[in-house]
Amino acid sequence: MRKTIETQHKEVTKAVSERRLNRAAHIVDEMLVSNNLLAERERLAKTRETYRYLSDFMMSGANDPGRAGVISDIGNTLLSLADIAMRAERAKDDSGYYYSTLRFNTLRGERVSDILNQYNSKMAELGLHDASDNNSISIRKECESLLERLFNTLYTSLGNESATKDIVAYAVSGYADNNALAVAISAMTLALLTWYDKLKVEALLDIFENTSDDKIRARGLVGLLLALSANKSRIVSDSALLARLSLWQDSIEIYRILRETIRVIVGTRDTERVNNKMKEEVFAELMKLRPEIISKLSENPEDAASLMDINPEWEEILEKSGLNKKLMELSELQSEGADFMMFSFANLKQMPFFNKAVNWFMPFDSGHSELELNKELTQFIDTLSEINTQICDSDVYSLAFALTKMPEQQLKMLTGQISSHIEQMNEELKSRARKSTTPEFDTAVLKYVRDLYRFFKLFRKKEDFTDPFDTPFDFLSLPVVGDMMSDHEVLEIIGNFYFKRGYHKEALPMLMILSEEEADNASLWEKIGYSLEKSNRYFDALDAYNKASLLKTPGPWLTRRLAYTLKKLGRYSEAAEQYENALTMNPENLSLLLSAASAYIEAGNAEAALSHLYHANYISENDCKVLRSLAWVELLSGHTDKSLDIYLRVISTDAKSSDYLNIGHTMTIKGNLREAVNYYRIAFEKDPINFEKAYKDDIPRLVKLGAEKLTMQLLLDQIMKE
Repeated sequence: MRKTIETQHKEVTKAVSERRLNRAAHIVDEMLVSNNLLAERERLAKTRETYRYLSDFMMSGANDPGRAGVISDIGNTLLSLADIAMRAERAKDDSGYYYSTLRFNTLRGERVSDILNQYNSKMAELGLHDASDNNSISIRKECESLLERLFNTLYTSLGNESATKDIVAYAVSGYADNNALAVAISAMTLALLTWYDKLKVEALLDIFENTSDDKIRARGLVGLLLALSANKSRIVSDSALLARLSLWQDSIEIYRILRETIRVIVGTRDTERVNNKMKEEVFAELMKLRPEIISKLSENPEDAASLMDINPEWEEILEKSGLNKKLMELSELQSEGADFMMFSFANLKQMPFFNKAVNWFMPFDSGHSELELNKELTQFIDTLSEINTQICDSDVYSLAFALTKMPEQQLKMLTGQISSHIEQMNEELKSRARKSTTPEFDTAVLKYVRDLYRFFKLFRKKEDFTDPFDTPFDFLSLPVVGDMMSDHEVLEIIGNFYFKRGYHKEALPMLMILSEEEADNASLWEKIGYSLEKSNRYFDALDAYNKASLLKTPGPWLTRRLAYTLKKLGRYSEAAEQYENALTMNPENLSLLLSAASAYIEAGNAEAALSHLYHANYISENDCKVLRSLAWVELLSGHTDKSLDIYLRVISTDAKSSDYLNIGHTMTIKGNLREAVNYYRIAFEKDPINFEKAYKDDIPRLVKLGAEKLTMQLLLDQIMKE
């Protein structure tokens, strides 16, 4: 049955897109009947009646300027009913998080208005208990349970007009509780990533546009943008929603916060790379250094007390390992807003508290029933979460739970240290509030996006959710918003972010749009060329580099890029010429000399290649990379004795399978076949997987040097025999 209804759903979608609405309605009716959805069949009947009236009016030849809008509404209604039918079918046996929650919630049959009324009542009761210093843990648990029920009810509702009306009325009432609104917005956001629901989109719009609290508005806007991205095709066909979104185009303030919110969402693209860098490069290197650091500490125990001071010995250890450079790069990324907290707190998300989806989106509350914080820790955590604009609510919860799990002796010591710093932290908080130039809305966006990112990446049942961060955020394709954000300033900010971080596929469309306005910007064409090159589009990259070279005299970087793309396109003589141009600017550059030699080899000019390779050998004597190239070109030039001599020097210090293979080639050319076979066998033993291919690839060149093809084939048979 599941497969049948999924096929029907696709047929409805296709029929609606082709405006075959009678066909779509017929299939939807079958879907509703099979799932016994009586109320939805009544809604379908009304929709069909509307379509019949519209059709009769059209057939009469009357002019109807609103016809397109009505057709759009009818199509969206049919799609929504098809969604409801398919969801009902899946809910029968799907074990995913959404459907398990849906089945449980259906049994409870709760209304959003009832939950909110109970919550308000319990919160008032909680306030009285707190004011009289009575133990309020049981009431707190009831409030938290009501928030979870609110979350699950909104998360699993679909096309429920009363639910969305109730939450919007509550949001704009003036007495709404921010915790309730925060989880409600998150529930609707997650729901819209599962099933499209126009009512929820409108609810998020209402909350964003009609509430005054920046933290709530920020959550509403983030949810809206993710919903627009996940449901583009449905929203594009909804004229009413498009008209409402179009009103944003008249607001400079909305433009500013849209730009900032999109910048933050786009920035999540870098989180995984930053965390991998921390884990695989920095943390792994620190672990390698651990024995050396322990050794230093055992030699000088007093150093343990001043590890944070500048110490030449510590700096030397870091410099040798290359960690200094990596730490400097990470420091730069952090100053640009990169998310380092993910790495720090990821392991702490395994606590039971995070088994419930709702808890990932709860604004931090130091009085949460599952936390047992003393007065000093409560003050410390509350102040820290206010001071630190980078740490999101779920990370604050992680930190708070980690502190409660500390051994008692360590906790007492930490509490004593914290007490002496609380006053200082409060003063810093006041000072920051006076000096801050970052709007509260922007900080709220950053924190909420990070909460969402952690949920989709770390939640125990994350596989049951559609992760909006799995692919780059294509903000230019968003209905209305894409047009608003396609201006020069936004494209430059996001395009340069992607380019600088090495996401060339994502950077390219933006750089290309910018080039339409800045066709005479050589630097921009260089970036376009480089992004094309990194996307393996060498012909287009060469075209972009040539445009840059027409706009300015090519420097070392551009000249080298021209050479490289020409080489990748097989235009070796031209590539060699460009490498020569680069060498006039930097004649002692080892890498350039080797690249030029490589181009000359491919172009068949062994003499020029040797000239550059001997120059490279003079600059970097006994460099095995240089010696290998030199030995190979000497072999290709027929200088077998010179080649053999150089290869023997190489294998005495850094022997590789390819070295023994090439010595075998040298012996073959010299006619010493027994020695050739010995060296070939060593090469085969060192790399049995790749040996045969490498050997066969070299045969044409060796034949040109005088080897006989048949002999080469028979030698291979001797080498490979069992």
